[in-house]
Amino acid sequence: INMVKLSLPAVKQIIFNAGLTGGREEELISNIEKSAQRYDHSGQGELSDREWFNVIKLQNGVECSREQISKACEHLPKSKSGKIKIEDFIHLPILSEEVFKTIDRNKDGFISIGELKLANKQYSMRDIDKTIKAHDLDLDRKLNLEEYQKSQK
Repeated sequence: INMVKLSLPAVKQIIFNAGLTGGREEELISNIEKSAQRYDHSGQGELSDREWFNVIKLQNGVECSREQISKACEHLPKSKSGKIKIEDFIHLPILSEEVFKTIDRNKDGFISIGELKLANKQYSMRDIDKTIKAHDLDLDRKLNLEEYQKSQK
């Protein structure tokens, strides 16, 4: 079964929070990844929060704060020097309360079918519907934070 993701990588959290969901996300993510690789002066394939901020906001013009970047990175593995691998920032799926809030566009405390579809454009509405049904314990056709958190187990 093609399971729709309830998770988002850090980079997508930042882009979604900036309201950039007009279908050019993949291109933007690819540009951010390339900028990050150029900006990685140590050659270790990792950047600090501050470096990510420079790459995302200053080099790619995505509206965000340092705090948003730190929050998005909270659940990512960090090196001894506190840096985050480019690979992880771009690709590692994160399931967290921050991600829930990011997918919950209208901030009503629920993830609706439409909101999940926005976060997973490549999936059909049928797949999205199935995913909601699979985790919707109170049968209200949307996910609250508790149901979302249980989906991780």
